[in-house]
Order: sequence, then C-alpha cells, then structure tokens
Amino acid sequence: MGSSAGAMIMGGYILKRPLRANLLKNNKNWQKAFKIIEPTILPHFNRFNQIPFFLNNIINKSPKEIKENWIGIDENTAIIIENNYIKLGNGHATIHSGQKNNII
Repeated sequence: MGSSAGAMIMGGYILKRPLRANLLKNNKNWQKAFKIIEPTILPHFNRFNQIPFFLNNIINKSPKEIKENWIGIDENTAIIIENNYIKLGNGHATIHSGQKNNII
C-alpha cells in the first residue's frame, strides 16, 4: 500500500493541513487523491491516536465522505487489500466504515 505519503495518495483524500484541520471545519484542508481505493488513508495513525481529541476533531470536522470511510495505519505497519485486509508489521490498522471501527 505504500508508506506515509505513498499510502495517502492511494486513498480518496489527502489531509493537507492537520493542525488547521484540527481547529477549523474547512474542506480546503483536504485534497482529492488517486482514489485507487475508496477510503482516505491516515498514515502514522499511532501518533494521531496519542492525542485522541486531535484525531476526533479532524475526523468530526471532515466532509462526510472522509468522516465515514477511512483507514488509519500505524508506523511499521502495512496492509494488503485483496478480498479483505491483511496486516503486516508490528502495529495495527484501523478500518473505519460508517460508524464502526475494525482494528486488525
């Protein structure tokens, strides 16, 4: 799936301004990506999760198509997407669809 920016570009959208997105509801904080897969990819997810209110603010202030469909991938972790998600590495991946999180 790529790593860091390489993973982000494959998803639906790229978060351009994480600090600003935390403060303001603004669609300009997001840029369309290649959309090879539908979900928006959030790399270094374990770092986002260290400050839960930061991540919650970003997600809650995102457009609906991002808010309801994203994948958070920890550092030192990769996922392979075939018929399902296969995780490689020592971290986790969080697949968010609708209002449900599936952690692998």
